[in-house]
Amino acid sequence: MNCDTVVSQLPLMLYGELSFDEEEALQQHLDVCASCTGELARLRRLHHELNVLEPDVPAQLLQDSRRSLRVTVSALQDAGLFRKKQSWAAGLLIPLRQWGAGWKAAGATALLITGFFSGRMFPKSSYEGRLSVSGSEPVASRVRFVQPEASGRVQIVLEEVRQRVLEGGVNDDGIRGILLSAAREANDPGVRVETMDLLKDQSASSEVRSALLSALQHDGNPGVRLKALEALKMTAHDADTRRVLTHVLLTDQNPGIRTQAIDLLVQQHEPEIVGILQELVSREDNDYVRLKCQKALREMNASVETF
Repeated sequence: MNCDTVVSQLPLMLYGELSFDEEEALQQHLDVCASCTGELARLRRLHHELNVLEPDVPAQLLQDSRRSLRVTVSALQDAGLFRKKQSWAAGLLIPLRQWGAGWKAAGATALLITGFFSGRMFPKSSYEGRLSVSGSEPVASRVRFVQPEASGRVQIVLEEVRQRVLEGGVNDDGIRGILLSAAREANDPGVRVETMDLLKDQSASSEVRSALLSALQHDGNPGVRLKALEALKMTAHDADTRRVLTHVLLTDQNPGIRTQAIDLLVQQHEPEIVGILQELVSREDNDYVRLKCQKALREMNASVETF
């Protein structure tokens, strides 16, 4: 990590916008670089001076801005754009140190505008302000910034992790959107399984069906893939669904999933499935799956062997 990169990230560190790994790498550089350490000290003094002249902002405006900023940062991270926006924010903040005391009030206003418009650059999440939301006390906290003052007092910035409960029906756009995100990103397979089960009655929606098909193809947990397969039963006639089912039948390592895929594919009695089943019979190692293929071919009055 070079000095230019460190200097550009110092404002982000002071505002708690770096990941744990990024902050650790930054701190390692600061431990051995006097120039960057001095820059950090100057930036902290600037922040202190700006805080002295902090404008009187309505509490509701601050609350709305902070909430919007959190939503925006999350959206940018999901879209892979967060780094670009970090650079934009750093570029806006770093020149403040060069303005001097005469620009304190303007600098404070600029910081407020930065937070406010960063949160307004993208529309609010669809569930903000429309779903029933309840919060709990902080479940974890971390010290992100400590600033000693000349008076002997100290200013400590804590990063607090809170839990929120969102309530709504599966038909609500906001709830469904969060479930779709959980179907792709939740770390807990149990959460993904439950999500598949909740979405199964929504499989007529192209967006939901796309999430189910993605889980069926790519989720590493066979229980999740089986739930996704079950949720797709009502759309087994759909061309995209049948294409994915065919792919899963020929590639999935779980015999139970391949068996279920056969049941869905043979429902329509389409001629093209014959060749696929014949191919599977010739290479299938699992006796039950092979017998399932043979039975399906006989019921379709097709030869078990390829010619």
